[in-house]
Amino acid sequence: MLIAHDVARWKWNHKLPIEDRKREQELLLKVRQQATIYSLDPDMVAAFFQSQIEAGKLIQSVDFQTWQKQGIKAFPHVPDLNQILRPSLDKLNTEFLFALTELTQFLGCPQIQELIKSRSQVIIQGDGIVKQVQSIAISPLLNFKTSSCSI
Repeated sequence: MLIAHDVARWKWNHKLPIEDRKREQELLLKVRQQATIYSLDPDMVAAFFQSQIEAGKLIQSVDFQTWQKQGIKAFPHVPDLNQILRPSLDKLNTEFLFALTELTQFLGCPQIQELIKSRSQVIIQGDGIVKQVQSIAISPLLNFKTSSCSI
């Protein structure tokens, strides 16, 4: 979520919109394909990544509104979106897929869902990460259904 600020700064400097539907669709297609490699449900994985995208866009929107009010023209020394930020995000995406592989068997358990809700308020923190962002980010994990609860 915190990388969203650097993405927003880069987009602000280059006068680009927050939303990039083509890029989002490419990412969702890619993670759907990777889901099968990790033996994960492509729909569940796509829903998780879609929620991360939406949470990131919310952070960027608030940033844009703030900067507009402050009259900020541009930011110095912003990491390049294509050379630095996207590769960092791609690495995080791989880590998310691995984590989902490890957690899938537990996600449908009510105790785990309660733990996710309570811990997300502690773990998912930082500038611009409000309760709405937290809620969006974890929502697919709370909607996960499983036939067994193996904890």
